[in-house]
Amino acid sequence: MTPDSPSVARHIGSSRWAPTAFVVASLLLLFAIPIAVSYRVRHLRENRGDVSDQARVLVNDLEAALATELYLRDAASRMPAQRVDSIRRATRASEIDDERGLDSLVRRISPEAVERFVEFRALARSWHQRADTSVALENSSNTANTALDVLQAAEALDDYLTRVFDETRIEVRRYAHFEVVTIAILGPIALAAMGVVFWSGRRVLALAQAIEQDRAALARSVEARSSLIHGVTHDVKNPLGAAKGYAELLEEGIGGPLSSEQVAMVRRVRRLVDVALGTIAELLDVAAADAGRLSFERAPAEIGTIVDELADDYRAASTEKQIEMVVTRPTQPMVIMTDAARVRRIIANMVSNAIKYTPPGGRIVLSTRAPDGDPRVGICVVDNGPGIPPDLRDRIFDEFYRAPGTQGSTTGSGLGLAISRRLARALGGDIEVGEAEGGGAQFTLWLPA
Repeated sequence: MTPDSPSVARHIGSSRWAPTAFVVASLLLLFAIPIAVSYRVRHLRENRGDVSDQARVLVNDLEAALATELYLRDAASRMPAQRVDSIRRATRASEIDDERGLDSLVRRISPEAVERFVEFRALARSWHQRADTSVALENSSNTANTALDVLQAAEALDDYLTRVFDETRIEVRRYAHFEVVTIAILGPIALAAMGVVFWSGRRVLALAQAIEQDRAALARSVEARSSLIHGVTHDVKNPLGAAKGYAELLEEGIGGPLSSEQVAMVRRVRRLVDVALGTIAELLDVAAADAGRLSFERAPAEIGTIVDELADDYRAASTEKQIEMVVTRPTQPMVIMTDAARVRRIIANMVSNAIKYTPPGGRIVLSTRAPDGDPRVGICVVDNGPGIPPDLRDRIFDEFYRAPGTQGSTTGSGLGLAISRRLARALGGDIEVGEAEGGGAQFTLWLPA
């Protein structure tokens, strides 16, 4: 038995793509996490760590400049006035440059840093105004207090910048630790998944080889069955043909006159031989279909004519069973390119089945449907027999299958519908079965128009 192709394909797909997708995701994470961490760390350093460090340097410079100015106030009486003015101007110019640089830096750190810098700058400017007026000389204590406030504000700003720098360094270390831990976890997992992919690949290869072996075994089995059927049917068909010939000779009285009872017996023998020969023909067609050796002779064929002829052929059998046979078809001819002999055989099987399963007094309707929005021609055979349950409508096309309750009640090999569907599909059509209106079965042969 060969494995079911869709289920095998699903099994192969799941066993192959699941670990492969996991490996791809792991590798992407292994590449993406370091990139994301590196980007975040660089952003922290550039916008907080390095900036806060640079800002601290400028704050220290401002504190040094402020201390220099305080020293100059105290040492003004001991130094030449020109030198004091020169140092004060240089110190003031340095303060202005440092304030400008610090202003641009704190804006990149945080609003709190900006707020602390604004407070420091306001105090520093207030101190400068006091120091530059004559009032400052008279109220040196107030000026000293203002200078102390400026130094405290600078110290507070420096402390805040130091805290920002330390927090940034801690966060950078945390990201680095996260990167190391993630790589340490994902690395072995990715390696394990790659091992699973390798194993599943070998498994897929083994399954593919098994499928190929089963396919080859099935092909050999089909070929062997075809050869067996050809051999057996050839050995059986010839004796049966000879038996049929002798039965016809006896029926015609060639071997001497026969009583009416003997003639009836000979006719029964001949009919049974015809049934056996029909079964052999069906077996040959099944073997040819399995081996892909069905041959067709396509030519223009008028479907209505074929239906009328078949109705005439089976009229006697339906009349004998007291079954009414009705033919309905369009008036215009329906000519299609097909194998008329194969089509005739398919329809004959459908009509024969309808006669078998329709009770006496029943009715069989043969109808044809011209293409109308559908590029197909339909030939329908409808009976008012027991019908076919929905769960059996596919199984009746299996070889040698007989519906439950029909074994022994009707004759037949169970091959007619099987070969009919194969012939129909080989001709580019199909056979559908459904429920007729009012009960019974409806078989429809569809052929490409």
